[in-house]
Amino acid sequence: MSKAWTRNLFRRSVSNCRGCYDGRRRSSNAVPANAKMMDIQEACDSVTREFIPLTAMVHKIWSIHVKSGDVAVDATAGRGRDTLGLAKLLLKREKPVLPSTDKQLSPLVHAFDIQTEAIDSTRKLLESSLSPKDAARVVLHQCSHAELETRLGERGVTKGSVGVICFNLGYLPGSDQTIVTKPESTLAGIDASTCFIRPGGIISLAAYVGHDEGQGEYNRVRQRCHDLVGCDASVWSIAEFDPFLEGRAPASCPKLIFLQRRAL
Repeated sequence: MSKAWTRNLFRRSVSNCRGCYDGRRRSSNAVPANAKMMDIQEACDSVTREFIPLTAMVHKIWSIHVKSGDVAVDATAGRGRDTLGLAKLLLKREKPVLPSTDKQLSPLVHAFDIQTEAIDSTRKLLESSLSPKDAARVVLHQCSHAELETRLGERGVTKGSVGVICFNLGYLPGSDQTIVTKPESTLAGIDASTCFIRPGGIISLAAYVGHDEGQGEYNRVRQRCHDLVGCDASVWSIAEFDPFLEGRAPASCPKLIFLQRRAL
């Protein structure tokens, strides 16, 4: 099985699409901590009506669905921006605990990437943006997200306890563009993710189709997501957003898919 060469690509893709957003109404990315958790289609419809960059859209949808006590997974750490965003979001949601010098707080975020450059970039961003105590609550795994189930299990993450798992499919910005995510390992990562998502939690996928293999990977990922919903629509729901079809971005801009395990 091919290994996934996992990448965070939104910085590049949003800059390519920025002209589609400039000069339009912008809104705050803040969501109250006590906001009502929405169905994924309702959340997607609400957020995508706002003319904000794609990254902000995705992060806002995450903020609607995470809750105190969640663990999150960035399956494609890349430059670390999504990893940092998830860490900040979960730290904000976390309930206060009594000060203790001997209590070790559990990890909040697990981030995966197969490239040393990506892991190093993510670590540096976390260390420069968070306190040492908070940065230590992000676990970096230098491996394919196809190994997600094994690695999370080794770290004691229980199935059904994760609030958000995100994938950015493509290549590492500013690096070798021939090193890209592969559909075989991406699908393995998605399949493993379905075991860990709690009721009400979401799997967030952004597929960059602006490279040679991107459209083919997106097609296979999208089909797998629809197959999952088709097999058990009582458990899973899906929402999609394609900026190109909305007339808001070029065809090469990322396409978004959100899977939600329905709340009990």
